[in-house]
Amino acid sequence: MRSRRLFKIGLAIFFSAFCVSLSFANTASHLSFSRSDFVIFTEKGFDTVTLPRCLPSEKVGAPQLPVRGVSLIVPQDVRVTGVKVLSFKKAKLDGSYNVIPAQPVVPIGETAPWVEPDEEIYNSNNPFPGKLVELTGDGYMGGYHIVNLLVYPVEYIPAKKELYLYTEVSFEVQYQATLRDYVKPNRMSTENQKIYKRAVKNLVENPMDVEIYAPFIKATSGIKGKLDIKGSPSLEGSSVEYVIITNDEMASAFQQLADWKTKKGTPAVVKTISWIQVNYPNGCDLAETIRNFIRDAYQNWGTVWVLLGGDTDIIPTRYAHSDFVANYILTDLYFSDLDGNWNQNGDAEFGEAFVDNVDFYPEVFVGRAPVHNSVEASSFITKLVITQVIK
Repeated sequence: MRSRRLFKIGLAIFFSAFCVSLSFANTASHLSFSRSDFVIFTEKGFDTVTLPRCLPSEKVGAPQLPVRGVSLIVPQDVRVTGVKVLSFKKAKLDGSYNVIPAQPVVPIGETAPWVEPDEEIYNSNNPFPGKLVELTGDGYMGGYHIVNLLVYPVEYIPAKKELYLYTEVSFEVQYQATLRDYVKPNRMSTENQKIYKRAVKNLVENPMDVEIYAPFIKATSGIKGKLDIKGSPSLEGSSVEYVIITNDEMASAFQQLADWKTKKGTPAVVKTISWIQVNYPNGCDLAETIRNFIRDAYQNWGTVWVLLGGDTDIIPTRYAHSDFVANYILTDLYFSDLDGNWNQNGDAEFGEAFVDNVDFYPEVFVGRAPVHNSVEASSFITKLVITQVIK
C-alpha cells in the first residue's frame, strides 16, 4: 500500500511539473541569411533589394525591403503571448543606397500612380523598419496549431543611405497554456491524417516538432463492406471523406460521381442545399448555413474534401473585405477555413483583417464545379473521371 501511495504521489508531482513547464514555455527558431544571396538592382535612381524566400515590404512610401514569412508549430492549447529575439549577427554592406519606396499593391494588369518616398522616413537617421521579428497571428490547420511571424533581415538608415544585413537571427515564440476554441475532427482515416501532417511539415520551419504537437484524432479504417452513412454527420456509421453540395436538379448527376468515388475507396455523399437548409437553419445567410454543415461534416464524419456543385448563382460564395486590391473579393476559402465565423465583430463585413480573426488555414480542401444544370454537371463529371482514370 505504501509503495502504491508513493507511486501516486510521484506521478502527481511529475504531471504538476509538466503543467508548470508548459504554462510558461516557448518554441525557438534560428534563421541564416547569406551576403552571397543578397541582390540589388538599380533603376531610375532607386535601388531594389531582394533576398531568396523573401517578399517585398508593403508600407506604401516607405523603403521597400525584403521580408521573410515564418511559420512555427506549437502546442494546440496555448495562447501565444509574444516573440523575443535571443541573438543576432549584423553586417554593414559596402556602398550607398537609395532604396525604392514601396508602391500600392494592384491587381495584375492595373497600374497605380507613383508614390514618392515618405520624407519623414527618408530624412531620418532611425533604422528602418525598426524591428527584427514581428508576431502577426496564429491559427489551426487540421488541429495543428501554427504561429505566423515576419522576419526583417535587412535594415536601412535612410539619411545615411546605409544597408545592414542580419546574417543570423535567433528568436523564440512565447506562450502560456490555456484551452483554445478551434475546430478539430473527432475522427479521420489514418491516410487522411497523413495528408495534413505532410502539409504542415512542408509549411513550418520546425518540422521536427510536428510529431510532438500532433493532435489526437481517432483513426478510422477504409470502407469495410457496405457504406453505412447516417443522414446527418455523426460519429456513428461510416466516415465520409468526400462531400458534394449541389441543388435538387443536379443531385442525381453528382450522385454518379459520389458512387464512383466510393467505389474507388473514398466514401462520398451528395447533400442538397434544400436538405442543408432544413437541417442547419441557423446561418445568417445561405453561405454560412452551408459552412455550418461543412464544419459538422469535418468534425463528425472526418470529411477532407468538399465539392461545391454549382456556380455562384446556385451555391453562393463569400464576399470578404479587402484592404489591398478592392473593397471586396469573392472567396471560397470561407468554406475551407472553418475556425471562427469570419465576422467576430458582428458587422456586415466578413473577413476583415486583424478584426474578424480569420487565420486563412484550411480545415477541408474545397473545389467548385461552376455548372448551372444537369447537362453541364454530367459533362463536368465525365471529364473529371476521364482525367483521373488517365492519371
